[in-house]
Amino acid sequence: FSMDCFQASRRQRVLAVIDAILETGKELASKKERSNKIWTDAIFTNICRKMLDEKTKCCCSINAKIDGVYPEWLFDLICYQEGKGNKLTDLTLVLECEWSPYPYDIKYDFEKLLIAKCLTKVMITESNKAYDVVKSGIEEFAKGNMCRDGDVYLLANHTKDGMFDLTLFDGKGEELHKSNSIV
Repeated sequence: FSMDCFQASRRQRVLAVIDAILETGKELASKKERSNKIWTDAIFTNICRKMLDEKTKCCCSINAKIDGVYPEWLFDLICYQEGKGNKLTDLTLVLECEWSPYPYDIKYDFEKLLIAKCLTKVMITESNKAYDVVKSGIEEFAKGNMCRDGDVYLLANHTKDGMFDLTLFDGKGEELHKSNSIV
């Protein structure tokens, strides 16, 4: 098992998720679509299509039905890998999506990501309060020495123009990258 290989595949997965989120934003913004359910289903579908790709070798589980996808678990979306006999071997990504602008609602969903035994965690929101909720949540969790080395959190905060502000945090709440497009 090569750590370099793991990091490369993990980076590829994070970029695939970012790409799926941004593609969905552009597509639905051009249609002037505002329904949260339509946005959620479209984002989840695009993420799963990218994660089911041969390169990532992942399976997905979400609350929408598409080929190769199973019903939701604890999280809104998970990507996982299976070994021989369809045994679960790794959670490669967990995702929560909360469209409510209220910090309490965002915190409720985000706290599930904090306890996930998965290194890559994604939170999709549409709130000007999301950055502070996510950052403070990670920092509080890290104070209790509960984070793992290598934890990465992606916050995708939907803006009114159909784009997403993207912030990548490490497991201590430090900002690793921020943009509204893939750089």
